[in-house]
Amino acid sequence: MLRRAVHIGELSTALPARAGVVFFMLMAPISADLLAKAAYSAGYRLWQGSLSDDLAETVARDKKNRIVAT
Repeated sequence: MLRRAVHIGELSTALPARAGVVFFMLMAPISADLLAKAAYSAGYRLWQGSLSDDLAETVARDKKNRIVAT
């Protein structure tokens, strides 16, 4: 996006391109975290080289406190 904005050379094109890049840089770590949590809760195994399982307590607590609809 930035390359195209620089090539065009207009401020009206550069500002939305910068905003798009900043938005992407802010949202990428958040979306990666959400994807990892979803994969973990779906039952995908951790990598064999993982040193710790930080989500184990949280998932166990959530399963324990889950309200079953009747």
